[in-house]
Amino acid sequence: MHRPISGFGNVSSKVVAEAAGKFGTPLYLYDEQLLRKRCKEVRAMPSAFLFSPRYAMKANPNKAILQVIAGEGLDIDASSLNEAGIFK
Repeated sequence: MHRPISGFGNVSSKVVAEAAGKFGTPLYLYDEQLLRKRCKEVRAMPSAFLFSPRYAMKANPNKAILQVIAGEGLDIDASSLNEAGIFK
């Protein structure tokens, strides 16, 4: 029986098993729908000082992930020229 994995959006044990079989392990799986939802939640947070939310790409510089985050309206925070070059 393949069950949902608690706290991981739409990722189920079946999805994990299929991805591991196809790509090997270790691997990272991301739920794009959940990522977009979280970005919207961050943008909806009140800001007394008119700050704009930023994602520190040092946390995960995967270009596809950065594109989703930027597409949802969060700014990308690059702390070096190398990081800035990754996400143009």
